[in-house]
Amino acid sequence: MLSALGIEPLRLRGKERPGLLNGTQFSAAYAGWCLLEAHRLSGIANLCAAASVDAFDCRLSPFDERLHAIRAHEGQQKVAGDIRQWLGGSSEACTVRDKYYVQDPYAFRCAPQVRGASWDAIKHTERVFLTE
Repeated sequence: MLSALGIEPLRLRGKERPGLLNGTQFSAAYAGWCLLEAHRLSGIANLCAAASVDAFDCRLSPFDERLHAIRAHEGQQKVAGDIRQWLGGSSEACTVRDKYYVQDPYAFRCAPQVRGASWDAIKHTERVFLTE
């Protein structure tokens, strides 16, 4: 069939044959795809967190850059920054008014810490993948 197309068959040498059979290329390709998906889903999760904060009229102080700069967690700082960026143009998030309750839901306030740990795990996996 290859000769009909004018293509010469590939002639493998030495260790090239087992390399094609052991699945490492597929594993590496799949790991790369999984990392791309993890990045995409992480961004969507940050958008959902920002939309939730906006919809529930939460205070923005838990996402203050100074608060997260104290801790040396890259993921936490990135997630808080993403949430601030998503909320940057929100008319709801920009307004300051009295609240009828003491605290916003914990799930929203701790999003940078929880989602940041996930981001750190993704970045660690990425570093290992790129090294290998």
